[in-house]
Amino acid sequence: MRSPASAGCAGCVAGYRLPPRALVYSGRTFTAARAKDLGLVLDVVKSVDLAAHCEKLASRIARNAPLALAAAKRLFVADDVGGGSAELELVEAQQLVATADWHEGLTTRRNKRSPVFEPK
Repeated sequence: MRSPASAGCAGCVAGYRLPPRALVYSGRTFTAARAKDLGLVLDVVKSVDLAAHCEKLASRIARNAPLALAAAKRLFVADDVGGGSAELELVEAQQLVATADWHEGLTTRRNKRSPVFEPK
């Protein structure tokens, strides 16, 4: 589950964590392409395309199961503060499998339809 890109590690590059204090204190700047190479940004888009790109990304995120997103956020925060563990991931997973979101996700895959998650 945890990789530099997916764990919210803004200063990670290929498993190496850049010293965030050094980046902040030095005021170092990057081109958009370099920031993407360093894993500091997800995508690089033209200014005129930014709003549409953000809407598309937000829509994609919003289609995911709310409880799974909340669990992922908790795991990312725990990892950021040094409290992440395989045990915590297991607890979150065990809690998710008992939810309507989990069953909706399984059902939609079986029935080849888009999921409809209830707001929480």
